[in-house]
Amino acid sequence: MAQRIETTATVGPHGAVSIDHKLDLSAGRHRVVLLVEETPLEQGRLDWPAFLKATYGSLADIPITREPEGEFEQRDEVE
Repeated sequence: MAQRIETTATVGPHGAVSIDHKLDLSAGRHRVVLLVEETPLEQGRLDWPAFLKATYGSLADIPITREPEGEFEQRDEVE
């Protein structure tokens, strides 16, 4: 059974294509047909929900801490 999937792929600097899409298929080799539209997507039009799904929890192992602000310089008062 064939599945039609429309998604966004990333083409790296050396022309390698990366597609991050989960498929309900058994492990192994499958025939894939790839159609690439020549017009790149605008940076501002990325799929926000897909971005959140791809990056959610990526910093879970890095604790986020707030460092002390330090001393502020004393300035002359404005008259």
